[in-house]
Amino acid sequence: MFKIPNYSDAAFPDQAEPDSVDFDALTAGFAVYGVKTGCAVSAQGTPDMTVAVAVGTVYVGGRPIAVTAGNVTITTADPTNARFDLITVDVNGSKAAVAGSAASNPVFPAIPAARVVLAAVYLPAGDTAINSNQIIDKRVLLNPFTSGWYNVRDYGATGDGTTDDATAMQACLTACRLAGGGTVYYPPGTYLIGSQQGNQQYVSIPRPGVSIGTKTKVLGAGPGNTIIKLKGGLASGFEMIMNWNNDSDVDRDIIVQDLSVDGNKAGVTHSDEYGAAVALRKTKQCKYINVHAHDTWVRGLVFEAGSYNSMRGCCSYDNREFSFILSNEGLSYYVDCIGWGEPSAGANFSIFEIAYQAARCGAVACRSFLPALVGRHVHLKGSGGSGVTDALVEACIFQGGESGILVEYASRPVIVGNEFIATAGWPIDVADAVSPGGLVEGNTAVSCWPGLIRNQSADWNIGGNRIDGCGIDNESYRLGLIRLQGSGALRTLVHNNTIRGGVQGYSDGVKETTGADYNRIEHNDIYGLQAGYSAVTLLGANSTKHRNRGSELVTRRIQVRAEDLKAMAGAASSAIGSGVSAIATRAYGASALEEANLEFLLPSTYVQNLNCYIEWAPVDAGTGNVRWALDYKSIAIGGDVGATSTEVPLDVAAPAVASARTRTTLATALTVTAGQLVKFAIARYGAHANDTYAGIAHLLMVEFTWEELED
Repeated sequence: MFKIPNYSDAAFPDQAEPDSVDFDALTAGFAVYGVKTGCAVSAQGTPDMTVAVAVGTVYVGGRPIAVTAGNVTITTADPTNARFDLITVDVNGSKAAVAGSAASNPVFPAIPAARVVLAAVYLPAGDTAINSNQIIDKRVLLNPFTSGWYNVRDYGATGDGTTDDATAMQACLTACRLAGGGTVYYPPGTYLIGSQQGNQQYVSIPRPGVSIGTKTKVLGAGPGNTIIKLKGGLASGFEMIMNWNNDSDVDRDIIVQDLSVDGNKAGVTHSDEYGAAVALRKTKQCKYINVHAHDTWVRGLVFEAGSYNSMRGCCSYDNREFSFILSNEGLSYYVDCIGWGEPSAGANFSIFEIAYQAARCGAVACRSFLPALVGRHVHLKGSGGSGVTDALVEACIFQGGESGILVEYASRPVIVGNEFIATAGWPIDVADAVSPGGLVEGNTAVSCWPGLIRNQSADWNIGGNRIDGCGIDNESYRLGLIRLQGSGALRTLVHNNTIRGGVQGYSDGVKETTGADYNRIEHNDIYGLQAGYSAVTLLGANSTKHRNRGSELVTRRIQVRAEDLKAMAGAASSAIGSGVSAIATRAYGASALEEANLEFLLPSTYVQNLNCYIEWAPVDAGTGNVRWALDYKSIAIGGDVGATSTEVPLDVAAPAVASARTRTTLATALTVTAGQLVKFAIARYGAHANDTYAGIAHLLMVEFTWEELED
């Protein structure tokens, strides 16, 4: 068996030095490159430049290879320096020496591909005969590690991609099952399934596939290297890999690992709804590890009606309807799995399905991508009994698709720490009134079409989430970025969320619809909404909001005082109308008309849309236009006004009735800076040609409005 001699035991000091190739030979054993039986290397009875290899069996990538007894010739030694040669066997059972390079401190040559190392031979300088003390055993003996090891090639499977290997595969699986379990190994290759094998108890129509027994590990050489594929031309449903006792609670501790399963949906047609790459039913403590399932007619990887099962590091993609399914399972999970869908998938398509009466199941640290705007990433789909209960979706990333997580008849789901990117529907959609008690916490929705969540059920807790750049590009919808919809949406707490509307986000922040009631909206930051949309809209008589910081329309009214006005009949103001007049140095002579010259502080929480309105009234009835002009400037507190300001003029028709109070929008979206002092002057520009009203007009009130973050 494999040796690295101690220095005191070595005939030559170089033999006692571990070589990097020693570790290559050992680690190759994990890929099933090693010796099953025999194959010892020894010196000849009368030493010469050959060594003898005994009869035995090796595994080359898991494939058993018979080795006949025979000699291997060593090439002539170097006259000056020593070297190491390796004695190897290839996939055909051929024995050969791989010569190293002579050196003062020689090292092993590299192991050629698809070869098993049997021994290392040390050749001193000028050596002419190989003695037993020059041979170090390097056989990695797999037998102690492969008790219960079954290789499908030993049972006639070819893995050539053209032969139906189902019968041979099932023979190997059955031998393992009857022995009480073990490991069934699939060396690299493509193994076709074209016939029904094994035991398919719960299906009424025989379907192509094989069955695994309890305590069996089905092991491949890695996804893409070991491929189990449905044979083309079939015209029925299929269950490619099932468990043997699939209609009774017997099977447990089944593992499917390190292989690909190809449903070949382009090459087959199906007349029923069944079809799965791997489907284990009524099992316990079973695992799919690093399995890639793709192109099935219906389903990818399935656990059904069992418990404590898991899928870890798996990938399932381009399946017709479902990539992953946990149906009627208990305490079963997807962990670190990846899925994506095909663009042609219909409305029922889901990546991760947790269905029927699944309890305490979930998806953790998973990712899924939907290239088309159809399908769902996660479907919590309850049916019968209590439906889905206590599901967990945590730390996942979902991108694209029609919606993120669809909740239907699912009680107390926990949806935490997920990221939703560019979904075309609700990232979280509680689509009925019978899914109470959910928790939505710490999630992020970025550039999603409606917002974060539509909730139609009671007693939810929605807190600590971030909504960024979401909303709809249609003003007629006004859905709300967090929407509490209908009479089922009761007693929900929406708190400590950060909500920022998108550029085209025609949505309120948090919105109730008719029927929703007893909800509490507290401590949310809501900003960046379009003008005219509310941070919080409550319709329930018993719903409350408290200390939300939102992009609300905050109204500031400035009542013009008598001492601020100059109401004098005359021709014009000499300053208004210059376009760049200095507010601080404005001079109004005896001919000035109505004027207000004031200032106010714009709060640091200002967001956008500073608008100016005035109310005014004519003294006399008359006809013609009155030209009002606003000059304004935003300056830092304590700063100098400077020489220029911005002027906004407006012509307004005079009322036909004396003293008729008129409200006029004078200017919108003024250019200002939050936290600065806004100085302004408003006056009638009577000298302008457009001012054709002959009487006096009184300025009664000035009003400014803006949107700001406000408690």
